[in-house]
Amino acid sequence: MMPTEAQRILKDLMENAVSRGQVGSHTLLYGQPHLVRDTLFAAVAQVEGVVLRNPSILTLERVGDLAAVLTHLQSRNFLFIDHFHLLSTPSIELLPELMHFSLPIKVGHGSEMKEVYLRLPQFTVIAATSKPHLLPHNLKKCFAQQIGIEDSPPDSSSSVLS
Repeated sequence: MMPTEAQRILKDLMENAVSRGQVGSHTLLYGQPHLVRDTLFAAVAQVEGVVLRNPSILTLERVGDLAAVLTHLQSRNFLFIDHFHLLSTPSIELLPELMHFSLPIKVGHGSEMKEVYLRLPQFTVIAATSKPHLLPHNLKKCFAQQIGIEDSPPDSSSSVLS
């Protein structure tokens, strides 16, 4: 998909979410890193009222780091995670539950341990990767939309010199 078409889809997603006061569809973007980021930020710039949180992947080293970011989100925020394929394995395993707005927390030890769930505000995940083949299949299924962004093909008239 060309960047302009992907930008239009993202813009529509955000406008619909903002105008209806609802959460948008979780979206996975893949392609060359600069194209994905530029496309997303161009779409965000066109939609008034979008709150986009963009933590550095380097700050999401542990599950607790991701949990801290999520507990600071407000309802209907957009969470953009760039270089999504670099997310730690424990965080990736947790994401399907998080995308349903629930954060599991283990309390206690041994036979007394149990899991309680912290309710999260409703938010939209927009993840970007240049390596979608590295993502587990069950994680890809969590994204309602998957958009591949490609560079425009080179001008064919300039590619052949006689």
